[in-house]
Parts: sequence; C-alpha cells; structure tokens
Amino acid sequence: MSDLPEAELTRRSIFILPSRYGIICLFVVLGMLLGAVNYANNLAYAISFLLGSMGLVSIFHTYRNLAGLSLGPASAEPVFAGQKLCFELRIRETTGRSRATLWLKKGKEMSRIPEIEPFKTASGRIFVPTSRRGIVNLGRFSLLTLYPLGLFRAWSGLHLQASGLVYPAPMDNPLDIPDKNREPGAKRSDSAGRPGQEDFQDLKQYEKSESYKRINWKSYAKEQGLLVKRFAAGSGQPVWLDWLDFPGRDPETRLSILCSLVLKAHSQGRTYGLRLPGNTIPPSGGQRHRDRCLQALALFEIP
Repeated sequence: MSDLPEAELTRRSIFILPSRYGIICLFVVLGMLLGAVNYANNLAYAISFLLGSMGLVSIFHTYRNLAGLSLGPASAEPVFAGQKLCFELRIRETTGRSRATLWLKKGKEMSRIPEIEPFKTASGRIFVPTSRRGIVNLGRFSLLTLYPLGLFRAWSGLHLQASGLVYPAPMDNPLDIPDKNREPGAKRSDSAGRPGQEDFQDLKQYEKSESYKRINWKSYAKEQGLLVKRFAAGSGQPVWLDWLDFPGRDPETRLSILCSLVLKAHSQGRTYGLRLPGNTIPPSGGQRHRDRCLQALALFEIP
C-alpha cells in the first residue's frame, strides 16, 4: 500500500556462492587434474584448465547479471483470506546489458522474471500466502540468478516497505440477505426483501463470488460468455447489513458473514449499506462501494 524509493543492487549487496552443480563440477575438475598429474597427460591438463577457467569467468558474469538492477515499488491487489497475495515489482535495467535467468524468491515461493532488455523495465511477482484478514507486509525477499552456466548462485536480500490488503474469507454457504432495508427508527415494510419482490434489471459478466443459480444459460448457449442476471429490489429501499444482526457469533465469523453478504448484494445489483461498531457506510452500489465495504471489514478492529 506504501512503498520506499527504488532499491539499486550494488557490489555491497550481492552475494555469490557455488551452486550444487558448481560443487559437483569442481570435484570433477579436481579429479581430472589429479589424473592429469598422475599420468602426465597433456590433454587432461588442457581440459582441466579450460573447465576451471570457464568456472572462474562465470563468477564475474553471474555478478554482472545482478549488478546495476533497480527494483521499484511493489503493489498488490486485495485478496480474500486464504488466497495468495501477489505483489507486482518493477525491475529496471540501468547499465545497457540484457539480463536473463532472474528469479524472485520469498520463503519457498519462487517466480521467474522475463528477460530484461537494455534500459528497459520488466515486472516480477512475489506470492505471499495469507491466513487472516488485515494488512500483510511484503517483508524480506531475494532476487537471485544462476546465469550463465548455473555453477554459481548470486543473490541479494531486499526489503521493500510494501503491504497489501486481505479481506475476510467469505462463508462457503452464504446466508440470505437479512430482511432489514429500513433506516433506524423507520417503519418496516412488509414487502421489502421478500423473495419474489425483485425485478430483473440487466445482465452482467460472471464473477467468481456469484452464485451459479443466477447464470443466464441461454446467453451461454449462444456463445455470449457467462452472464448473470442482475435484479433490483422491488421496494426501492436500501438493504442494511448490520453487525448486530448476528448475535452469539464470534467477531471473525460475523465479519466472514458480512463479507459474503456484501459480495451477494453486489452481485445482485442491490443498494446496500454496512453498519459496524463505530463505522457506518451509507447505502450505495457499484464496484467502489463494494471495495469500500470490504476494506472496512478487513481493517475492522474488534472492540
């Protein structure tokens, strides 16, 4: 959500060690060299020195593949708890050399960076698992390379002050939207919120959070893609999603229920508001209103 300026890789921040294959190759070359000494074989000497010199030169090229790269700010689209948060980073080449075989690593997660042309910028992704709602920081990660022969591994440990937002995990079997579409103190409308009191509004593209029951299969049969029916409430009054509607449940379960109801109301094209302790979001609709409600649920501090 917030980032520091770009971080440039210099010789002080790059570390190099032999890879597993580099260690195997080293023992092979030493074995060949011992054989050459024992049998006084000039050809074995030549091959041993050739392979050894190639390994030494590859150290320099491995270092140069990281030196001079600049990593820009990271950003991440919000996800639901249990999904992986994807941070997008910009990697800029500043020295006029193409770069290849670059990887981003955090924990056990690794992702490859496309080849970077001279003075160009490429994007890389870091995936961070999530288990609960709130703000998740990117933390420390590594940029590494095995270029050009895979004999040496160069890396640089980095830390960008970037974070992403994690919404509560919606319930697998969401409840029906409560029959509560009145302002506090207003008289209840008997017809409001009843099944069958919604009018067809239009069709829109299917989203993962929506029920299969609303898919318009006729449009799908006509090869028009997955479209879902959107309905408007017949009463014309807003629906209120209230924290107090679910007494006896623990706070995280309440947030999970409200999250699923926000997604359901949005998929149905309803006008809805959200009431949380200390925070009331007026009724509205659309993508921005949905994101605002989900953000409030993600950042809600349990009293």
